[in-house]
Amino acid sequence: KSMYKLNLKQRQQNIKNAFEINPDKYHNKNLLLIDDITTTGTTLEEIINEFQKNNIFNITCFTFTNTEKNYIKKGHKLII
Repeated sequence: KSMYKLNLKQRQQNIKNAFEINPDKYHNKNLLLIDDITTTGTTLEEIINEFQKNNIFNITCFTFTNTEKNYIKKGHKLII
């Protein structure tokens, strides 16, 4: 479902459990996540949470543009 018209709560609900990873593929790797447009940070948060649930923490996020105040959790770095 397209998220550009959704508010923060709707975005969080829409993306919940959208990602599943194979942890063996990513352990001991440096990861770079790229998001073309970050509005609320919901997509990045959800995928970061999935990696962290699997003890994968070496993650850098890059986005090309930010449309409004982002809601990235404290401690996560977002490069704009």
